[in-house]
Amino acid sequence: MLVALAVLGVGVASANTAPLADAGLDQHVEENTTVYLDAGGSTDPDGNVTGYEWTITAPNGTDLTPDCPTCERTEFVPHQTGQYNATVEVTDDDGATREDTLYVHVEEAQPPSVAVSGPAAILVGDTQSYTADATAGDDDLSTVTWRVDGSHREHVAAGGDAETVTRDFSFGEEGAHTITAVVIDDSGKRETDAMTVYVVEPSEVGGGGGGGGGGGGVLGGQEGVSGIPDSLTAGGTNDGISQY
Repeated sequence: MLVALAVLGVGVASANTAPLADAGLDQHVEENTTVYLDAGGSTDPDGNVTGYEWTITAPNGTDLTPDCPTCERTEFVPHQTGQYNATVEVTDDDGATREDTLYVHVEEAQPPSVAVSGPAAILVGDTQSYTADATAGDDDLSTVTWRVDGSHREHVAAGGDAETVTRDFSFGEEGAHTITAVVIDDSGKRETDAMTVYVVEPSEVGGGGGGGGGGGGVLGGQEGVSGIPDSLTAGGTNDGISQY
């Protein structure tokens, strides 16, 4: 019968071959960074690829919608760590489909770090300088914020891999006060460091007191004054009290 049809010039339709889907190579990225997806490697052996449909499953099992789910190329931003499954289904000009999946492994991004330093004990009304040394993690630094006893004092722009920010502080009343520095990077990750500053009246300080000039030694030999820890006053020496 087939021979007869061929002799008569009647064509015999061949079976359609499904397209070959290609979602691309697996990826390793940090959280909150853009993942680019490209199904441009998909082909159809006996025709053309005419459609794309992306489906993304997060590590917790929920489905995400990429920027353009029906485009050959698209993107999305993962906000949690773990494995994301990015599947593309391609359709050819005869309506046949096939799919392929790539795996996006998302790791936690390294946050910035910060360390606060300065005199641990000063006099009431005395002005001393305190320093915040900030270092970037995986993203550039953005800002450094100073707080005193929980209240905002100053917001400083930062940038790059490292930043040293210095600010003067003084206190109008004695007691223990907390100086805090908060560093934030370009992706919103933050880190905090704080130190306690003990403030005393000049009349409580032995050996002459005398205002500013670095803050070292203002509490030497003043055990038990204003609830200050013995580690800052014991022995009548200046060791260990000028820097925290």
